[in-house]
Amino acid sequence: MLDFNKYFTSDQEISLQHIEYKAIDDQCTSETVSLRCEDNLTCETVTEDKISFIITRHLNFDPICFFDLTISYKFSLLFNKELKKEINWNGIDFEEEIKDNKDVCLGNLMSRISLQIAQITSSSGQMPIITPPSLCC
Repeated sequence: MLDFNKYFTSDQEISLQHIEYKAIDDQCTSETVSLRCEDNLTCETVTEDKISFIITRHLNFDPICFFDLTISYKFSLLFNKELKKEINWNGIDFEEEIKDNKDVCLGNLMSRISLQIAQITSSSGQMPIITPPSLCC
């Protein structure tokens, strides 16, 4: 497992990429409804200075009702330039490494996503939906 605290600085670049909320007007006729929370993590680019990822959280219901919500962020981990050369970075599965080190790399970002989902879902006067501030993969 990669030591993120050693090979990357504590700084992260974080930027909102996409939010889409779609209300679904159809009345739900099912007695039971399940909330689906899915996360997708993709390594976008690896440069000399940083590794960039896109994390997307998608919420919807089974059966389809209420709303469909997607939030995506881009975040980058900045290499510690003095220690970067200790490792051959080719062939590393960065997505798996992030998942294995999710508390170190994703805690702040996933908390932001969870907060935004709560704010968006409460905007219609309903109780907010609080999703875990960690990966739902």
